Order: sequence, then structure tokens, then C-alpha cells
Amino acid sequence: MPGEIEARLIEERKITGLDFSDALEAELQDLAKQSGALSSDGALSDLLA
Repeated sequence: MPGEIEARLIEERKITGLDFSDALEAELQDLAKQSGALSSDGALSDLLA
């Protein structure tokens, strides 16, 4: 059926999470600090817990 593969991938990624590069993680962490969502000594994983 249309959308079946995508639906399965969404469910799988809810469990396993998404993989992304270290560079993207660093950029997201910097943006979170700039926006005030994360303290200056915080880590991105603090937001995801």
C-alpha cells in the first residue's frame, strides 16, 4: 500500500532514533545555547532526555 514503507520507517526511527553527523550535532548544540534552550555548559543530550 502507498505509504507503508514510510510508516514503517517512522515507527522504527521512533525506537532507534536518527543518526546525524558530529558537525550537525555541534551546530544544533550551538543554536540551542544561542536561543537559550540550553545553558552554556549544557549538552544537546540534556534536551533529548
